[in-house]
This record gives sequence, structure tokens and C-alpha cells, in this order.
Amino acid sequence: MKKFLALFLAMVMCLSFVACGEDKSEEAKANQVDLTAENIGSYLSFSSKVKECEFYEGYGFSGGYFGAKGAASILVETVNKSGSEFKNVSITCQIWVGGGLNCGWEFTSGNKRSEVEYNMSANYKEITFDLSSDGKWSTTANLEWENYKGEWSDNMPIYDELSDTDIKVEIIKVSGSVTVDE
Repeated sequence: MKKFLALFLAMVMCLSFVACGEDKSEEAKANQVDLTAENIGSYLSFSSKVKECEFYEGYGFSGGYFGAKGAASILVETVNKSGSEFKNVSITCQIWVGGGLNCGWEFTSGNKRSEVEYNMSANYKEITFDLSSDGKWSTTANLEWENYKGEWSDNMPIYDELSDTDIKVEIIKVSGSVTVDE
């Protein structure tokens, strides 16, 4: 009888430990946020900068270069704003450069041109990438610049520098989640 009672009490004690334990999976689910193009800016930001930019050929004058060719490279990277952990995150974005009069800067591969009114234009490259769990990602894109063929006109692209403010990143699509601390 004592053995039966001891065994019964041991089983009751084991069940009480299991019953009092926390369900970590429910807590983890509560701290996960599904990411969208609209809310990813709360957890992740993009920085971009010109790494190098040079012109060759052609000649300069006040206001820019005419008949010139140029080359540049830009660095685009992500910054984890919240220190959160990202899970299975895939991002499609467009990296835009220019926005000036007949913008002459073009990506050396994957370039797309967007015509805007009054001969204003910009060029962009669309990329999709998987984000690491720590939120770090970067890419370098190469650009080239050349006056478009044709006669001189007021619409001829004239550029003397590519600056960090000429680069913009637009988020198109996001999937995955982020774990946030509460």
C-alpha cells in the first residue's frame, strides 16, 4: 500500500510540473509580426551611398559635362532598427537613381527606365533578396553615364556628380516575419 501511495504521489507531482510549465510556442507566436511593405520600415531601414563616381572623355563647363562618359558604383544596405530577429524574409525592392532631366545614369545590368512628364526620367533596378536573421544585407550596383545620342538640345542630360541623395530605395513586396521583444 505504501508503494502504491508513493507511486501515486510521484505521478501527481509530475503532472503538476507539466501543468505549471509555460507554453513557449504560444508566447513566441504572440511576439511574431508578419512583415509587409507597409510595416517593414518599423523594423528595417535602407541606407545607400555613392562609393565612387568619375567622368572621362568629353569636356566640362560650368553646370556639368557635355559629351562625357562616366562610371559609378553605389552601395545599398539594410539596417536592423529594432535589433529583432527576422525569419524567412524575402524582399523585392527597386533601387532608383537620378530623377533629373533625361537622366543619363543607368545600371550596367537590369536597368529599367521610367519616363515622367516634361522629359524628366529616372532609372531603376528591381531586385529580390532573402534577408538574414540578423537583418543584414548589402549589394553593390554599378552604373554608367553617357549623353544620349543626338543633337544638342535643352533636353540633353548634363550631370557632373552622382550624390547619395540621387539614390532611393522603394519596397515593393515583403514576406516573412520578425520576432519582437515586448
